[in-house]
Amino acid sequence: MSAAVLAVAAPTVLIGAAGSASAATTKCVYEGSDRACGTQNTSTSGTIQVCDNEADGNGVYGLLIGRKSGSQVRVGDSNGSATGCGTGTLNNDSIFVFRICEDDLGEDTCRGEYF
Repeated sequence: MSAAVLAVAAPTVLIGAAGSASAATTKCVYEGSDRACGTQNTSTSGTIQVCDNEADGNGVYGLLIGRKSGSQVRVGDSNGSATGCGTGTLNNDSIFVFRICEDDLGEDTCRGEYF
């Protein structure tokens, strides 16, 4: 009795990307449960989203500071701790730093993040 040899070729699969666009970079910072996320969309545009997630009576705001101009965009969460967040845009500059601040008793409590 002779043994038969069976050869099977596995299919070849090629996976590739023709080109990729640069992705936006997002970083978030928290003050308790309150949150601010800064997104660098392009080298000349950034956005911030600020969410007040604490029903403590303290307002929350975020700051974007531009790298080249030093300009600032301040955004609050106008509906307090209700559903929804505040948003703002920094145009013609990249984000250098963004902060979240809680408007509490005395000096505001702030946390920041560098891009």
